[in-house]
Amino acid sequence: APWLPAVRRLLARSVEEAVPTLRICLGAQLLAVACGGRVAVAAAPGRESGVVDVRWRPEAASDPLVGGLADPFPGPSMHADAVVELPPGSTWLASSVMYPHQVFRVGVAAWGVQFHPEVSLATFAGWAREHPEVDTPAVSAEFARRDADVAAAGRQLAKRFAELVVIAQAPSR
Repeated sequence: APWLPAVRRLLARSVEEAVPTLRICLGAQLLAVACGGRVAVAAAPGRESGVVDVRWRPEAASDPLVGGLADPFPGPSMHADAVVELPPGSTWLASSVMYPHQVFRVGVAAWGVQFHPEVSLATFAGWAREHPEVDTPAVSAEFARRDADVAAAGRQLAKRFAELVVIAQAPSR
């Protein structure tokens, strides 16, 4: 896509200027590449689909965005490309059984999450139907069973990020 280089430059600049940034799935991959990390297209473990249990690493405990969130964090996932090398100096915050780099922070205010905390069941089921290797009924049923937890966790993550944006915008005294 011809617009991706401009997006990567914008992401690198947001890290340099400490602009609060939350990047999801492809956005996390672009953040990683923009800051010197590496992404594998169609990574070796294959497609991660379903609501995965994202486990926090010890470094997450003091992170202003993710510290203290549910563990495991229910992360709706539907990806085959993945961050395989974090950017230099970044902080690795969470992993899943299938993919280690589920959440990371670059600098003080830019986060990447490989999963989709914002997705609804209907959208998720639509994504699943696009991939013949995904058992759409099974992953949709799993999402439906965990929907309340997924929604609550996604709201909590979004609320925390919004609070960090407000703090960043507040005038210095």
